[in-house]
Amino acid sequence: MIEIGLLPGIVHGGLRSGAFIGDYIIESVARALLDYHPVQIVDLREAGEAEPRPGEPDFLIRTRTLVVGDTASVSFLVYENGTNTLVLSQSMQTRQKDFYEDEFALTNQFVAQNVDHLAKIIGGTRDGPSGIRNDYSALIGYGVLAGMFDLDPGRMRATTEALDRLNERTENSLFPSLGAYASSFALGENIGGWDRARRERTEALAMDLLQANPFNSIALACIGHVMGFVLDRHDIAADIFGRAVRLNPMQAFVWDHLALHELYCGDLDRARAASDRAVNLGKYSPISYTYETTACMVATLSGDHARAVALGRRALLKQPRFNAAMRYTLAALGHLGERAAAQALGAELLRLDPGFGDRETREMRFRLPCREASAHVLEGIERAGF
Repeated sequence: MIEIGLLPGIVHGGLRSGAFIGDYIIESVARALLDYHPVQIVDLREAGEAEPRPGEPDFLIRTRTLVVGDTASVSFLVYENGTNTLVLSQSMQTRQKDFYEDEFALTNQFVAQNVDHLAKIIGGTRDGPSGIRNDYSALIGYGVLAGMFDLDPGRMRATTEALDRLNERTENSLFPSLGAYASSFALGENIGGWDRARRERTEALAMDLLQANPFNSIALACIGHVMGFVLDRHDIAADIFGRAVRLNPMQAFVWDHLALHELYCGDLDRARAASDRAVNLGKYSPISYTYETTACMVATLSGDHARAVALGRRALLKQPRFNAAMRYTLAALGHLGERAAAQALGAELLRLDPGFGDRETREMRFRLPCREASAHVLEGIERAGF
């Protein structure tokens, strides 16, 4: 298991506010990492400047804050323990009040950015002179989500098999929640089989997880998505997403799936607010294109078709096989009357999903409970030439 040590923050000027900002950032990074995998967090701040033992922990993180008048600058620093090599340094500078406004929105964006950077560093570590231990299970939740959205059936099978093995070895709620989410994802992206038996297994797993009352925002978002998207229990999903956001408001994955929930329930204003936050928080995530796809969906249903096309194309540049991005971009192109672009995209979509040419199949792919929303996207698809 990867160990991460929290070092005391360095504060220059504005001692009280600077210390608070530094502690908020470093503790939020640690909490966000724990959502993805049970990394071990070692709090060394009470130990002062005492050096940890070589090799324990693997990484050390700290902040450096400078407060001058109304302006505050903060740096997030990551060191490889044993060598004391600085492997990450990210900074932001703004007015002090901007750190706290809009429920810490700007600060949480900085936190999410550093979580994604640190996760990439952890995932790329290897045994060597530094003594870092990586058995490739580090941040497994982070890697599993990225693996699902790779959209390869073989990798999806490997992912679900890995989750089954992890479920046998640990009682962490994250892994079975990701397993349930994998089923809902397979339904939405038409990967693998989906039948009544699989639905019943997914429902039973989601209900068991819900009764276990997990305190993990990623796990809750996975369960909420299954409840709403697969089982049409949007009332239960609303409560679950509310808990997930309160537990960890800097997780882009949580805001994104809250946005999807609001979209399915027909509240496009709330969907856009949550989606915008997900896009901002998840700029450096390996699955950032999924957040842009949700924003594309919201824009399409809101009639903002030019924005929808821009977002959809941005997502498809990163993941050309993402069916959801293709479907909604196609609908938006149809509404804009861009027939040539729509036909080219439609041909690629049919290559990946031949059944999409059938109207009944198209309705199932969109799974929009609101008739007006469903009619809007289907009209766009028809204008695109289907």
